[in-house]
Parts: sequence; C-alpha cells; structure tokens
Amino acid sequence: MTVVTKYGFPLVGVQFKTVNVACAAQNDDVVFDDAGVQVICARLTTGAAATITRNTLAAAEAATIASTVTSIAYDSAVAGARKSSGYYCRWDNEIVFVGADSGASGSSGTLSGIVRGALGTTPTSHASTSTLYVMNSFNLGDNQTADVEFTWVAMPPDPRGPDFTKTPSTPGSIPSVT
Repeated sequence: MTVVTKYGFPLVGVQFKTVNVACAAQNDDVVFDDAGVQVICARLTTGAAATITRNTLAAAEAATIASTVTSIAYDSAVAGARKSSGYYCRWDNEIVFVGADSGASGSSGTLSGIVRGALGTTPTSHASTSTLYVMNSFNLGDNQTADVEFTWVAMPPDPRGPDFTKTPSTPGSIPSVT
C-alpha cells in the first residue's frame, strides 16, 4: 500500500488536492486518508492518462440486505487496500459511511457502525451479494511503476453533512462544506 501525503489550494470554496504517488509495484493500490474522494484527474507523470478503478467489497449475506441494516459481512476484497474505519462506500445509488471494518487487512470481514443514506442519499435494500465501491481506495491498473499524479476533491468527513443530492438554490453556487 502507498501512503498519500497531500497539499492543496482553495478554488471557489472547493479545495482541489494534488499528489504524486510512487507506485511500489505494478497494479499497486492507493488509499487516501480522506473518508472519500472524487478523483478529477489521474495521470502518469510521463503525461499519459493512468488507469484507475475503485477497490470493491462484495457483500456476503444470506438474504437481501434491508435499508436499516448497519452491519454486513463481506468477502472478495483486496487485502490491506482500505482503512480500518471512517470511509465511504457507494452501494448502488446509496452512499454509506463505514464506522469500522473488522477485516481491513484481509479479504473478508464485517463492516459495522454503518451510517446509511450518507450525504443525503436514500437508504435502500440491496442484493445479498451486491458490490460496494470503496470511495477512498483505488487500484492503479497500469502495468508500470511510474509515479501517478492524482488531483481530487475530498468528501466531507461527516456523513450527515451537506446534502449533495439537492440542487443549489442560487444558480452557479456551490453547497458549503464545513
């Protein structure tokens, strides 16, 4: 795993962050210390676009997962490619905040203390084996070891924070993040 240190600059109320990540190996994984990130750009420092994909977890429950469930078993995860707590996952059209991950260093475990319907999304039922996309963890899909430059915007650390599903009331305005 590569540790990310960052620097950034404010632009119209949103802080864009940039970092150069040194790939330790081909198809390396990168975990950001933010709870979740929206990558604006990822490119090899040689100038070409980098291939990145979000790391995933596969739910491993016996039945459909109700919209009120706050703990789920998972498998098929990349060992060590996520934090042990405090990160977002996109689960179909819902964003959830993970309070704790019992198997962060392995490929299976239990997510607990889940905040459903984070950031204004709607809690919904999910298939027993549905995929969760870890929102601060990426796989560098290129078969190279050149540095990769990421530019991203961090998601709010508070899952009950700004509702990004609503349209701003003033055209051209951006919801505030505190």
